[in-house]
Amino acid sequence: MAEEQTATPPGQLQAISPPGSRQSSWTGDDMDALLLGRGSHLVLLRGRLLQGWVTRQVELHGSELAPIVAASPEEWQGAQQAGDLAEYEKKYGVTAELPVSQWENYEPDQLTSQEFEEVWDAARREITAR
Repeated sequence: MAEEQTATPPGQLQAISPPGSRQSSWTGDDMDALLLGRGSHLVLLRGRLLQGWVTRQVELHGSELAPIVAASPEEWQGAQQAGDLAEYEKKYGVTAELPVSQWENYEPDQLTSQEFEEVWDAARREITAR
């Protein structure tokens, strides 16, 4: 019997600390997860960030941190090859095309891999359930 998955209740994603409330180490060579914030918009990234490559991206919006993007370039390419690109982008969004170092007006903070994975999993469950 398959376990039924439900949407993540509002507030579950609020466990992520807002930018500026943690020690930032933007220049670290081993960084692979990053939290960027601007107003009520948070972007969580995973990948080889100092080289500008994002392998997964989550965007949360508003005071309830509603997930609006939970995408990866690998999935995007698979959807493109399968002819399902419009459907994928409508549901999961797209990752940044510019290197993170070129983003303006975002305050960066480092995340642990575990923090990113927890937010990624919750965001994907909520978006998939819509």
